[in-house]
Amino acid sequence: MSPPPSPRPSRPPRSARTTRRPATPARLAIADQVLPSEVRPHKFFTPPVYPGAVPRQVILDRVLRDDSLRVTLLQGPAGHGKSTTLQQIKSAHEARGWRTA
Repeated sequence: MSPPPSPRPSRPPRSARTTRRPATPARLAIADQVLPSEVRPHKFFTPPVYPGAVPRQVILDRVLRDDSLRVTLLQGPAGHGKSTTLQQIKSAHEARGWRTA
């Protein structure tokens, strides 16, 4: 029989913890690569509606079937029409008078 696990040590109070390391140029350069300081403007707007886009009717029917859904998550590889499908879902919801983001 093994001994019971030892209790997890408690953290020292915030005042006793060490302070953060200063931001050096090297650390800031790494942070800029990981977390960009600005967001590109096109991320704030939906893509335009393309009249020749293939309608994803099966996906649209599935999403529009349940009125209780609040969030739609669409996952897939690059180039498989996620943005176009989300634009079609957005247009369908707006046609029903729903607000979309």
